[in-house]
Amino acid sequence: MTRKAYDTFYEVIVLGAGMVGASVACALGQAGMRVALVDSAFPSSYVPGSVPDVRVSAISPASADFLRGLGVWSAIEAARCCSYRELAVWEELTTPPPFRSFSARRWNRTLFDSREAGVDSLGYIVENHIIQQALHQVLSCLDNVDVLIPAVARRVSRDARQVSVRLGENTELVGRLVVGADGAGSFVRRESGIGAFSMSYQQRALVATVSLASAPPDRTWQAFRATGPLAFLPLASSGGTSYASLVWYDLPESVSRLVALAPTAFLDAVRQAFPEELPDMTGLVERRSFPLACSHAHHYVRQGVVLVGDAAHTINPLAGQGANLGFQDAVTLARILERGWRQGRDIACVSLLEEYEKLCRPRNLLMQAIMDGLYRLFSNDALSLKVVRNLGLAVAGRFPAGRRQVMRYAMGDEFELRLPGFGSSPHFRE
Repeated sequence: MTRKAYDTFYEVIVLGAGMVGASVACALGQAGMRVALVDSAFPSSYVPGSVPDVRVSAISPASADFLRGLGVWSAIEAARCCSYRELAVWEELTTPPPFRSFSARRWNRTLFDSREAGVDSLGYIVENHIIQQALHQVLSCLDNVDVLIPAVARRVSRDARQVSVRLGENTELVGRLVVGADGAGSFVRRESGIGAFSMSYQQRALVATVSLASAPPDRTWQAFRATGPLAFLPLASSGGTSYASLVWYDLPESVSRLVALAPTAFLDAVRQAFPEELPDMTGLVERRSFPLACSHAHHYVRQGVVLVGDAAHTINPLAGQGANLGFQDAVTLARILERGWRQGRDIACVSLLEEYEKLCRPRNLLMQAIMDGLYRLFSNDALSLKVVRNLGLAVAGRFPAGRRQVMRYAMGDEFELRLPGFGSSPHFRE
């Protein structure tokens, strides 16, 4: 049941109870701070044996470690998640008949294998609502965290002493710091007068959950094409049935046609377009489409306000790193706020909050630039670029040291090395 305690002065008021916002509230609550978590709705409930939800995320080992430290990863594993050991990337080539056998050998493929990096897996595919529900289960046990759901923020105001958040017509929360974790269209960002750069891509993404004839391999792959890549993500089985998530990037008009197809016709279109690595499908569970865009807030902080996750930045989802960047925001902010609070510092002051921005903004900008560069590199059918990128994939596939470095970066190792005290606090461990 939702607890409501509106007469409390909160150290932190988190607006947005998705994966990132709930993890911030959980981390700060476990550190002993008084926290309010506000959202318009609870996550949908996980039902054992149900078909997987279409909204999934690729969770890196570093993000899994953060969730493990919050005490939620065991619940995620007990519910449903699928680890993957390999990641393959190549470009689908239109090859004349005499050369098709050569092309079929995937000479331009780069394969990343967790065993080469000395780890058990490269990551996990998890339904978003399972992560949210596991976080909310832990939050329900924290007496110093008030989960105010359903509630909608109508106004955020600040002065030198406090911040206040108006909920509905007659309710107001008062505290020291507001965390905006309310998504790409962030209300907190607008209310705080923080501008943002944004850019739309000339593609849409269609995400589909399909049932399979047999268990999928522990490999995720992405095949690039000029109109957008095709991706395969294995999902955990449920109720004795195997599943996978497919992502089809294409021109907006093409995606609209695919969405309008009957299920059997859609599966036929998938079989025709996807590479031969696609396992046998037995049915369509659900499909959704969304436009591709990226954005970045001009600033992450104001006096009394800080942005995390999609409220601060969104990226092209080519490599599925959006959730991991959000969790890296969350662990960095939680660590800095906990340290400042224990030292008796003002957690709302810009000088403290800027420590968070200085750590996270460069990595987020770099990842945004990499995803944008990949989009532009592969969404171009110019012969010279095609030759260069395929030679690059072929060389990368034969360069173990380079592959290991890319895997370390994708798994979050480089970020952990730059974050003092990562994983050392008892509040972030089971």
